[in-house]
Amino acid sequence: MNNIKNMAVFDFDSTLVFTEGAEMGRKKWLMHYDNLFPYKTDEIGKSVRAWWSHPESLNTEIFHHPSNEYVRNIYKNHLNNNDFMVMLTGRLESLEPGVKKILDMHDYKFDRYYFNPKGFNTEKYKVKKVEDLMKEFKSIEKIDFYDDRGKHITFFRDWAKIQSEIRKIEINIHHIK
Repeated sequence: MNNIKNMAVFDFDSTLVFTEGAEMGRKKWLMHYDNLFPYKTDEIGKSVRAWWSHPESLNTEIFHHPSNEYVRNIYKNHLNNNDFMVMLTGRLESLEPGVKKILDMHDYKFDRYYFNPKGFNTEKYKVKKVEDLMKEFKSIEKIDFYDDRGKHITFFRDWAKIQSEIRKIEINIHHIK
């Protein structure tokens, strides 16, 4: 495994899978359970913690969570090329079972799965994990990184440019819209 040449890194929410967002999710929760979303809210009704940090946001009885078929095709190409496959999400480690359940439902399999351990800054957490992988697998020549969050893409591209120059690795940042 130390002779890895190509790596594909995929985000989870809105990249691999279209997970339910907070506003519609709360409405569907209310309709399904005839009860408000079960977390403390502020004075305007928003959850004090982010929607994405709650395991209920991954509920598969209420929410459909369809696969992103465009990204599925990209995933299959990387899989067929025997690339090293990584799922890297800003979701908390405590949500790993729910995330993996949804990935399994869509038959997504990865060599490594990474979850944010303590809610660190998502973009900084993700680049740190990729840097750790580059150190572990010194033979890497190319990384394809797929993410949907526009505000993170600029950060990732700036980071990739520096890393490509330092490490002589081709790093492609793909914005999934």
